[in-house]
Amino acid sequence: MRPSTLPEPWATLAAACGGVAGLADALQVGTATVYRWGQGMRPRSIAVRRRVEIVARRHGVEDPFG
Repeated sequence: MRPSTLPEPWATLAAACGGVAGLADALQVGTATVYRWGQGMRPRSIAVRRRVEIVARRHGVEDPFG
């Protein structure tokens, strides 16, 4: 597995999902989008923010947008 270049808590969430690709699959977005969010951009959709919250809670990780 390649080391993650995401800041916390994104790196922990990605590791819990099996990597950035696994996190992207769980969130139904592309890996580039996960990296963008990790660098501070926020999704426009409240539904997407909710999906991130649910995945984070499922893996016992802090919500990155929380």
